[in-house]
Amino acid sequence: MLSKRAIEVLQSLLEAERAENWDHAEIVCDGIDCWMGDERLSRQTVNRLVRVVAVSLDDGGGADHYTLNGTGRALAENPALVGDVEAAILRGGAFSVIDGKIVDLEVVGRKSPIG
Repeated sequence: MLSKRAIEVLQSLLEAERAENWDHAEIVCDGIDCWMGDERLSRQTVNRLVRVVAVSLDDGGGADHYTLNGTGRALAENPALVGDVEAAILRGGAFSVIDGKIVDLEVVGRKSPIG
């Protein structure tokens, strides 16, 4: 389960994205030191966000840069989805959050006439 603090971080990242405040729309970690803009975050909070696939690592060399992804945006907007997201992770396979619902992308792919 995500902590209240982790949800607050997701909501702050989403607000910064919407405001196009890019300095605050990412988390930068160098070792155990993590920052979202000028706000310090615990590495434990960042690791929790990674475990629920709420942020993506942008490989730019040097420090680790994490940005919000679709799952993180959905969790920021509706924190009640965290249990469903955790269940999807435990099931394994690819999933997405579409219109507030967990969608198993492997099932969708098998139904596709192209897949």
